[in-house]
Amino acid sequence: TGAVADAAVAALARGDADTAFVAGIPGATQVPHGEIACHPVGTPDERRAAHRLLYRILIKPQDNAITRYLYRPVSFPLTRLLAWTPITPNQISYLVGVLVVLGCWLTAHASPNMAIAGTVTLLVASYVDCCDGEIARVKLLSSKYGAWIDTIIDEASTIGYMVTLGWHCHLRFGSNYLGELGFDPWIAAAVITVFTYAIAMFCIYYNIIVVVGSANSQDYTPDLEIVAGARPNTVRFQAVPPKVVDSDSGSGMIVERRSGVVYLAATYLPYIVRRDFLSWVSTVLAITHLTHISFASQAIGGVITLGVTLTAHVKLLRMRRAVVRAGQHIEAP
Repeated sequence: TGAVADAAVAALARGDADTAFVAGIPGATQVPHGEIACHPVGTPDERRAAHRLLYRILIKPQDNAITRYLYRPVSFPLTRLLAWTPITPNQISYLVGVLVVLGCWLTAHASPNMAIAGTVTLLVASYVDCCDGEIARVKLLSSKYGAWIDTIIDEASTIGYMVTLGWHCHLRFGSNYLGELGFDPWIAAAVITVFTYAIAMFCIYYNIIVVVGSANSQDYTPDLEIVAGARPNTVRFQAVPPKVVDSDSGSGMIVERRSGVVYLAATYLPYIVRRDFLSWVSTVLAITHLTHISFASQAIGGVITLGVTLTAHVKLLRMRRAVVRAGQHIEAP
């Protein structure tokens, strides 16, 4: 800021190297950084190496194993192809939305083959969905609007498929599949599923918006702690760091590792109900004509996810109230 910022702008305008400029600033501190898209491109070999570097750093740290090993190997070649076209990330998101609507419509029929076609269409949509973020990063077109469009379509596809899959089971298996219950179990389960998924999504997005400051549900952080803020009388929330038993250094330091069924469920279940996992499981079950098993499993998963995310949400609200009662202020993420 101030004179240093003005000098930096002038130096860069003259074509001075940034490292030379920083070396002349008294008290300058070197800040380590990760891999960045900076590579010479003077020769064909260097250009090929630069391309490999660029696409390698597109991998998000939030990617789980399913995304990294099942989706990225397919989406990367498609992204490399689309990167040379005028298509924008938002246009890809809109295309995904169209595929989701088509997939849900196909699923909402009694025919098992229609359900297979709909489920496979949604699987294709999940692969195309990987490309919008990759294109946004490689073309420097990332935006909050684009992130939210991608997020809304993702969540709408999850709920939409659940509802249409329930309707498919209603048409295919009938209201008396489980006996004379006096009500249609498929319709009832679909209604309950919409409720549970909606509340769970509220808990997840409250967490990432209010606490994390993100539009990406992969940033959901169920286990939080309160730490001192940057200004006096302020605090902020941060993820509880992983703790391990130090058995190799000989220091004798033993610290507790966070564990427990509730913690593990709160950490991993929100990812299990994500579309990248559900799309493949649903496709396998649809092809084997086990759509009723798919629907029941996802409905039960929604109830469990509601339980663990609601537990984490209540804990977060209590922590926020404790901060307010102590007369402190919570820093914005």
